[in-house]
Amino acid sequence: MDFETIILRKEDHIATIILNRPEKMNALTFRAMGELVTAIEDIANDETLRVLVITGAGRAFCSGGEFSTASGTPGALAMGQDTITAPGFYAFYRKVPSRICLGLQGLDIPTIAMVNGAAFGGGFDLALGSPSWM
Repeated sequence: MDFETIILRKEDHIATIILNRPEKMNALTFRAMGELVTAIEDIANDETLRVLVITGAGRAFCSGGEFSTASGTPGALAMGQDTITAPGFYAFYRKVPSRICLGLQGLDIPTIAMVNGAAFGGGFDLALGSPSWM
């Protein structure tokens, strides 16, 4: 599978998810969260895997969500390069982070967070596999 913001590797019964935005300390965007959901679902359906390792590229594990206001779009929020209106943001944010955390918790294999640097906000919650960032 090809992803833009993460790398998914499967070798020797080990799945590795690498958050791959080192220039942004692996901050999570809408796209990154969606890709994490897809990767976790793929791992859950692969019976050859025995463990999942999650880590970050560069000097940070994950600096949390990358939020900003969308310039020129009243009432819209930006997360990385993606823009969404406030109601759409809240609908997205209620569902997707919980799918990540509950997906990790529902795996039949152990998950190891290889925290290689800063883990702030949602990145800390991701390291814990906790749905508290919903």
